[in-house]
Amino acid sequence: MNTLFMHCRPGFEGEVCSEIAEHAARLNVSGYAKAKTGSACAEFVCTEEDGAQRLMHGQRFAELIFPGSGRAGCSSTCRKPTASA
Repeated sequence: MNTLFMHCRPGFEGEVCSEIAEHAARLNVSGYAKAKTGSACAEFVCTEEDGAQRLMHGQRFAELIFPGSGRAGCSSTCRKPTASA
């Protein structure tokens, strides 16, 4: 899967999805963003084979507003936070 994975503060997943989708459109990278509320992560799933790579090279993640500390990487899963016992 050609997916860009981003961490953020819990509750800001929707804003991360909107922001990365806007930048992907500017860079002509087609795909869609998805996230679960409260998960502290979001994904942008690219529909083109080289989409995630083009997005990572074309966007300075440190300049984005919502993803935390400019952390992004390629992944195919968004891990759920585990509940402590």
